[in-house]
Amino acid sequence: MTEGWSSRWVLARLATFAGCLFILWAVASFIDLGDGETWDQTKPRYAKMLENKGFDVNEFGFYKISRSQHPREFKTIVILRGVMPSVFFGVLCAVSALGWSAQPKLIPSGQE
Repeated sequence: MTEGWSSRWVLARLATFAGCLFILWAVASFIDLGDGETWDQTKPRYAKMLENKGFDVNEFGFYKISRSQHPREFKTIVILRGVMPSVFFGVLCAVSALGWSAQPKLIPSGQE
């Protein structure tokens, strides 16, 4: 009986943790990407190529991407930073919650 209870507990914790990560990641992505600008980093060997495309790359390899000036690059960053991790955490939360609900419930002794 304790095996069913422990797996229920683990799945409930995993679902809760993944749900919290989903919410935190979604809020952080909205804060970062909501204003239409974000930062990205490149390797030093690609800095000159990006400068020729119109990006302003600093000495550390960071450059700012704006939705109005570079819509394709901004869309790629939104998908990689915002959408994909949010979908991963959401699916992990849903699958864990479904697994938790499918586990047999512990029946106290005397009520059999």
